[in-house]
Amino acid sequence: MKRQPTSHDKEKKRLLPIHASLVNYPENYPWSSHRAYLLFDEYTWLTRDNVLKTFGSTQTEVITTYESFVLNGIGIEPLVDFKLGHSKGILGDEEFMDEFLETIDGIKRLEVQLSELISKVCNHFNLSETVLCAPGKSRL
Repeated sequence: MKRQPTSHDKEKKRLLPIHASLVNYPENYPWSSHRAYLLFDEYTWLTRDNVLKTFGSTQTEVITTYESFVLNGIGIEPLVDFKLGHSKGILGDEEFMDEFLETIDGIKRLEVQLSELISKVCNHFNLSETVLCAPGKSRL
């Protein structure tokens, strides 16, 4: 049975800016909600209670445990080497990768010529090739 991601799995994503060498500490990365989870910032669109309640029952306990959890992940090697700028691997845990590879092994690769694809799209949407390939909003 496939394991559902937990809030703890999601919190490990907050370390991506560190693994990418953008900042030394997660709270120094301004485009993350991490600062809001530490109660430094507040965003009306962010509901943080579901995540924070897994770390304790009092505000002090929650913040201390949450921050410790995130910082303890700093020494863990990421699944992707962000310094390379790309990854040819599959992101996910081992179970996900096994399921994915089994699934794609059973799928025949569909090879379609670009001209055939353009023709089918134009026919389906009743468009001319000129309109389909037009730049910007003019093709709408």
